[in-house]
Amino acid sequence: MNKNNSTKIIYLLLGMIFLVLLSIFVLFKSTKEYFPLHPQAPIQRGDSCGIENCHGMDLQCGKNIVQACDEMYQIGDGCRQFASCEITANKCQVSMSDKFIQCKSCVQNCINSHKNDDILRSMCESDCIQGQPNLPD
Repeated sequence: MNKNNSTKIIYLLLGMIFLVLLSIFVLFKSTKEYFPLHPQAPIQRGDSCGIENCHGMDLQCGKNIVQACDEMYQIGDGCRQFASCEITANKCQVSMSDKFIQCKSCVQNCINSHKNDDILRSMCESDCIQGQPNLPD
């Protein structure tokens, strides 16, 4: 092998490494838009009524308002942004918007339809959060 061919191979390998790293960067950035790190509904502190748990679609409201949540994402967390806690009839209760109810139902369908495929379940959940369910018939 002569020096000219060795140089070409080195440049080709460097170029391929660069493209792989660029692809990983682009994939990470686009995935972050669909799976935010903090998808929980905003914590509300008015009148000591707020969300008491960090994850899942079954929100709990009360006086023990959560101060911080871990970064672990659980399926359905994205729907939480469409619900909140409010005082109704002197009780701290979950206030579920129509969008939350639709999102929760859609995500439950995703869980049932894609029991053994985490990737398809996550993609399905992402469509639910965006209001565009794409479930198999």
